[in-house]
Amino acid sequence: MQSSKEIYQAPEAKLDKPEEVKVYELASRWRRLVAYFLDLFICGLIEIVLLVFLDFFVLNHAFEQLQEENPAKSELILVLIFIPLFFIINGKMLARSGQTFGKKLLGIAIVSYTTNKTIPVMNIILFRYGIFWALSFIPLAGETANFFNIVAIFGKEKRCLHDLVADTKVVRVR
Repeated sequence: MQSSKEIYQAPEAKLDKPEEVKVYELASRWRRLVAYFLDLFICGLIEIVLLVFLDFFVLNHAFEQLQEENPAKSELILVLIFIPLFFIINGKMLARSGQTFGKKLLGIAIVSYTTNKTIPVMNIILFRYGIFWALSFIPLAGETANFFNIVAIFGKEKRCLHDLVADTKVVRVR
């Protein structure tokens, strides 16, 4: 039988200790810019090797003819090759650590603005990259969106417009 002390005692609850939110330093604008250019260089290099292979063995005559007849269409094809290639090269790293090769080389990563954790890769693809890549195909709207996307980084929080849309920030991880 319980004693009278135990009857009136407040119940005990086993509560999980709340997770500590890691605090990171924001990545500098220069690190972000260099990481961006490294990503372009790495993907561009792979795309060139791929296109040289395809051009030499498969599409030589057809692509040359398309470039002469419709240069805009041939550029669109190159962009439509580059975008999936970017995610083939960087997708696993983005999903695992919020980093592309350029970001990894410079010790920075994409994290949630509120939780400082990596975010689902589909959110990164759709909101961080997808919206602005899609807008870039619309004359004037694309240029305007990209201009404001870049200008936004000069705010106090060093977040581009795509960071605001995706609710992310880029931080130093080493």
